[in-house]
Amino acid sequence: MSVLSFIILAIVAFVSALIQSATGFGFAIFAIPIFLVVLNSLAAVQIIAVANFALSVVLLPWLWKHAPKKPLLILVAGSTIGFPIGLWLFLNSDVMIAKLVAGAIITFMAVFLAIREFRNNGDNEQNDARFDFNSPMTMSGLAVGVISGILGGALAMPGPAVMIYFISLGVAKVEARSLTLTLFAYSYGVIVLLHAFLGGMTQATWILSLQLLPFVFLGAWSGSIVSRKLSEGGFKIAVLLILAISGFYAVWTAL
Repeated sequence: MSVLSFIILAIVAFVSALIQSATGFGFAIFAIPIFLVVLNSLAAVQIIAVANFALSVVLLPWLWKHAPKKPLLILVAGSTIGFPIGLWLFLNSDVMIAKLVAGAIITFMAVFLAIREFRNNGDNEQNDARFDFNSPMTMSGLAVGVISGILGGALAMPGPAVMIYFISLGVAKVEARSLTLTLFAYSYGVIVLLHAFLGGMTQATWILSLQLLPFVFLGAWSGSIVSRKLSEGGFKIAVLLILAISGFYAVWTAL
């Protein structure tokens, strides 16, 4: 690998970690298109999985106490069902087609949520509402978990489905960020193990993953500072922008 290629990967790793630390998701959907172009290999998915797992473990002690446990367990159960399906897709499908489908779904949902947010903008009562985690969400949460697990196993992208779900429910910033990053600690741990033992991870992939970790940790620290400055409105706008940009870019790079 050339020095320029490594610098590009390091910068992308830093920015991706900053985004994820600040908003609760975004590392994979921001980084995967660029990593695939630079590396020209499916190892990009595996490197991002390792980086995300390390990032989630670092952030977990500060976020665990804010994550509602009932929906977390439901999402974990659904994700566990989806992981093997995602790994099978990774091993048996064209990752560019999978990325195209994922990008199209993300873009569609970003537009849908933007329209929904615009229509509800004048409704102060609805905007001020907070989701009641004691309300029934078992089946919908389980389904979202399965989708998250499939995208996680196939593309190291468990976040978009979960964040779209939380925004639709009106989950507050702190709870949404805490839930997703806590879920990621589990999700990426399983994803790394699956790819290490069944996905053909090489020594070179492990080495490059470890070389990029300092930039990931620096981005996480920067993102934690940014998160404290984000309002609820700014949080929603940031999530929608990340979804829209990453969705369009994923589709464009897959064509």
